[in-house]
Amino acid sequence: MGKILKGGVIGFGNMGQGFTKMINSRSDAKITIVCNRGKEKLDIARKDYGLYGTHSAEELLNSDIDFVIITSNSYAHRDQVVMAAEKGKHILCEKPISLNLKEADEMIEAVEKAGVVNVVNYTLRFTPHYKKIKEMVDSGAIGKILSCWSSRSRGSGLYSGGSKHRAIVEPEESGGWIIHHACHNVDFMMSFAGHVKDVYCATQSTFHEKDSEEIIWAIMNFKDGAIGMMGDSVLNLRYESLGVSGEKGTICLDYTEKGKVLRFRKEEAIDNFAFARPGDIIQADEKSDAAENLFNHFFDCIRNDKKSHIDIREAKASLGVSIALKQSSVEKKIVSLQG
Repeated sequence: MGKILKGGVIGFGNMGQGFTKMINSRSDAKITIVCNRGKEKLDIARKDYGLYGTHSAEELLNSDIDFVIITSNSYAHRDQVVMAAEKGKHILCEKPISLNLKEADEMIEAVEKAGVVNVVNYTLRFTPHYKKIKEMVDSGAIGKILSCWSSRSRGSGLYSGGSKHRAIVEPEESGGWIIHHACHNVDFMMSFAGHVKDVYCATQSTFHEKDSEEIIWAIMNFKDGAIGMMGDSVLNLRYESLGVSGEKGTICLDYTEKGKVLRFRKEEAIDNFAFARPGDIIQADEKSDAAENLFNHFFDCIRNDKKSHIDIREAKASLGVSIALKQSSVEKKIVSLQG
């Protein structure tokens, strides 16, 4: 196994605390220090986790650690990633990587100059069902991709119903729901269909004090000819449906009262138009967990000096599309992507 990797967490909210619990249950890595701008979370770090806490990211990065996990608010990612790279620390950064492409370029320059491992937490890429879909797509089972879709509701609730999700009420820090959360869907779709040609996006919101979205629908046209439909929201009714269709077949994932169901059906001449057939359901490796897969990947990249398939440079592409979606929703027109 080698030495135990030591790390720090910047941003000790729910996600930072959850990641700390997971990592400190492992035998190959440990969180030893955390950073948070508010005192309350640092008190939790000391009392509940037995960890040293600081308000200073610089102090954390100057400590004896091998890696840093950045789960702070999105607006702060650029400075923290650049500083971590300059200190020679390997980086796991929460999505979105930043709120604009200039900052993304600065982050890419910093991590590539320093030669540090950098991984972005696009959770869908590490779920067992995604890995199964990716395996089937790459094997040619569905043929040439014609379309893809990803529609999800986070379940946190609308502002009109009393919910005050920070990404909604503080879009200046989060980037708004498109950049903060719909980026998951964008990354999922691009991982199969490639680069995006143009987008059209429409949104709704019950929070009118700031430029923020609560319901998002978008059409995405890909450079290789595929078309995509993307939806995301904060609606209390939580749901998720995603999939890819090709000339040879369609594979899709749906959430039901019995859990996640992954289905595949070939394109063939048939007389049975049933919604579901026993043979449609395929199995994924449900024993693995997305967060566990993420950390396994991150630590493997560190130990074996590997480049991640979902690094900051890769994540810049989906950020660019998310920014275009936001522009389209404001300007109410189709927005083309450069390059």
